[in-house]
Amino acid sequence: MDFFEEFEQYLKISMFLAFHWFRIFLAWCHKTFMKPIESTKEEPPETKWVQIYTLASSSSGDNESRYRSYEKYSLPYTDNFFQFVENEFNFFLEQGPQEEVIENLFVVKHDNQCIVKSFPMYKKIEPITWTQPPKPSEISFNFVEYYHPKMLKTLELMIPTHFYTIGNDLFTNAFVLRQLELMNCYFIFDEQYEIRFLDHEINGRILKFDEYIVLHEKTYDTIKSVSAGEKSS
Repeated sequence: MDFFEEFEQYLKISMFLAFHWFRIFLAWCHKTFMKPIESTKEEPPETKWVQIYTLASSSSGDNESRYRSYEKYSLPYTDNFFQFVENEFNFFLEQGPQEEVIENLFVVKHDNQCIVKSFPMYKKIEPITWTQPPKPSEISFNFVEYYHPKMLKTLELMIPTHFYTIGNDLFTNAFVLRQLELMNCYFIFDEQYEIRFLDHEINGRILKFDEYIVLHEKTYDTIKSVSAGEKSS
């Protein structure tokens, strides 16, 4: 085999390897930069519905912890809206624990109000009587942003006014991911994020991955998330 034949073989092998690694690079770019944008979700246009939003864990081949979500919307099938809500909640209770589920959100949209209840996998679920919507809270936050050390900039997290309802669980892990997915933007979601906001008294607050807020009429509580070590009986 002369020099030109060897060079031709070397060139073919080099081009094959270059094309192969270029395809791997494109796949990585799509997974890292495009996938979060492509997964943007939307709420139904109707004014009354129930959503069960689920945050679940999954493991990639390199053992990195990752998160995924799925959701189910239900529209009223009876004139008595809160009977419909109670039926859906009972169906939710009957499902029981599911593998890889970290947290479920039970979200009820009722005209200009939205009820948000968080049910982590380690939290005991108590029955709820649904008869009428709770009253709006006097609490609202002036500015909320999502910070992650691996992102070049923070994101303003849009919290519609109908979420400021007495008894709502805000900024749980599932709530944060749900709101991020409703935004048409790139984000990274893992245990390193922070929620930074100005509260109703213009005090700067920071919530870590394991913290969330419960709204009351004129104040709010910062709560530690239920973990495996604090599993409810």
